[in-house]
Amino acid sequence: QELKQLVASKPYPLLIIGEEGAGKHTIANCLAASYLCHSVESDGSACGKCPSCRMISTSGSHLDLVILDPGPSGRTKVDEVRSEVAARLPEAPRISHNKVFIISAEKADTLSEACQNALLKPLEEHPAFVRFIIFCEDSDRLLPTIRSRVQTLRLAHRNKEEIRQILDEAGIEDSPAKSFALDCSDGLPGVALTLAQDEKYRQIYDESLKIFKAFPRENRTAFLTGGLDFFKANKDSTDMIIRLLQSFLRELSLGLLADKWEPLPAE
Repeated sequence: QELKQLVASKPYPLLIIGEEGAGKHTIANCLAASYLCHSVESDGSACGKCPSCRMISTSGSHLDLVILDPGPSGRTKVDEVRSEVAARLPEAPRISHNKVFIISAEKADTLSEACQNALLKPLEEHPAFVRFIIFCEDSDRLLPTIRSRVQTLRLAHRNKEEIRQILDEAGIEDSPAKSFALDCSDGLPGVALTLAQDEKYRQIYDESLKIFKAFPRENRTAFLTGGLDFFKANKDSTDMIIRLLQSFLRELSLGLLADKWEPLPAE
């Protein structure tokens, strides 16, 4: 319903706000496809059959779609904003009835203050056929003058059934990895898909479970050697390991409260 309203609304710039893994990129791309579609469905989604939809599905790009996204560790240059946005703003659409600009302000330094200032006039004054989609993790990182020129869509955490549906639609079959994703994604679709599909995280799951099972038997020295080595080897996944251990502890606690707990088998 919200997608339908956005597609049908006036061409007011949209700011999508959500933490990493909340689905900002997916929603921005889906919304762009709807803006460019020649025959939008009743629910606001793209038809998937028209020339614009076919162009996006086959090439991943579109003649009337401009994307400024240097990636999580990249930074957009002021010249790129001027040449790719301001200079191309008056150009009429070539295939679709709209022209869409997707602009990332994902991290604190993705879109500098100078870049944001270069965006002010395009956001304020643009042809009726132009649609702006900006996404970020924290809107406080943006200038007040940017925030005053956009409508916002804040992405909330999804419940477990919504995450299950997303995994089902992605073709993820029932498995320990899927259960792991449901328990540890914290309601974030992108995190859930990564956990369910990436073999690296399955290995981390197995090793974390092994460490957790060793708690009742091993002494402190064992954890300060093997356990510390595990954390060092996977320092980029520390948050995920902590989530896993919390998940194991939660399951154990629920089992104890239900009086169904059985001692973990010895390794």
